[in-house]
Amino acid sequence: MQIRRYIQKQIEADLGKGKALLLFGARQVGKTTLVNNLLRPELDIYLNADQAETRDLLETTNLSRLSSFL
Repeated sequence: MQIRRYIQKQIEADLGKGKALLLFGARQVGKTTLVNNLLRPELDIYLNADQAETRDLLETTNLSRLSSFL
């Protein structure tokens, strides 16, 4: 059984507007499950900042490096 999160409607409304959405919170509260259920693989990009390479990239202020990654 999956719990519908109160923030799910807001995230759904904001997806596809050409902006980045950041979802953060306490450990093991369902963030990844929520995102996986909402993603549209043909349109959305999922980056996991638990991975060192991704975290390093997101910490950079080098716009050309970030643009080439995306």
